[in-house]
Amino acid sequence: MVDSGLLRIDDPVHLKCLRFCFLPLIKIDLNSFTYLWNSHRIRQQKHVEAPNGIPMVMYYQPEAYGTRDFLFRLPCKLETIDRIQEGYFVKKPNFGCKDDFIPA
Repeated sequence: MVDSGLLRIDDPVHLKCLRFCFLPLIKIDLNSFTYLWNSHRIRQQKHVEAPNGIPMVMYYQPEAYGTRDFLFRLPCKLETIDRIQEGYFVKKPNFGCKDDFIPA
């Protein structure tokens, strides 16, 4: 697209249009890859001390693999987490574009 003159990478509007058009497609492919990767079988290897099995099953059923769920609750209230999130969380724009770029 750059070589044919359709895209100027130094133009913010062109980049926002590119993100708007292609981020949903990239997201679909990434989600598909993630699912395939997390549902494939990891084979046992010789001379390597590493877990084997299906990553999704290993994550949701750790007891079947000789470990436990290391999830723990934070020692604070949800309101505290919400306050921290408001102060430090940066909202990502929809479709890779700022709200002022997308007409309502």
